[in-house]
Amino acid sequence: CLKFDVYKGKDNVEVANLATNMIEKYHPARVFLDVGGVGGGVYDILKDRGFGEVVKGINFGSKAINDERYANRRAEMWDKIREWLSDEVELPKDEGLFDELICAGKKYDFRGRLILEEKEEIKKRLGRSTDMADALALSFAEPVYDRGQIRLYGNGKVSIEEMFLSSNSKYGGW
Repeated sequence: CLKFDVYKGKDNVEVANLATNMIEKYHPARVFLDVGGVGGGVYDILKDRGFGEVVKGINFGSKAINDERYANRRAEMWDKIREWLSDEVELPKDEGLFDELICAGKKYDFRGRLILEEKEEIKKRLGRSTDMADALALSFAEPVYDRGQIRLYGNGKVSIEEMFLSSNSKYGGW
């Protein structure tokens, strides 16, 4: 089951220290960090500490990997949560997380791409930011494979776009 540790009032160095401890304890294949706003400083500190191969900065407002379907990374990652929740999964019994996951309105832009309600509008209605749901969304930023499971094909390169968009079992697909 997922577990969320919530830390309030920490500066970038304190958050980077917490992340360093978790990386050293759990040895994750990848750690995705929200680099919009203050998260960029944490990302820089972790890279300086030698975790550049593990950490990857994600900007929620940047171009979606599948930009024909999604207006930005935020909409893409949140939609991946929706798809994941359509299976039988176990979430923490946390009313705050539940509220965050159901609060975002959605619409489509002029190109027919999914876009979520502005975060500021959600904050006004919910009374807080969607930090836990955004943290969960980061786990869907890109496919992550155990280091021992990655195989290279053809010219030895597989692009993130191919892994994301392909339903070909060779890449796993979404």
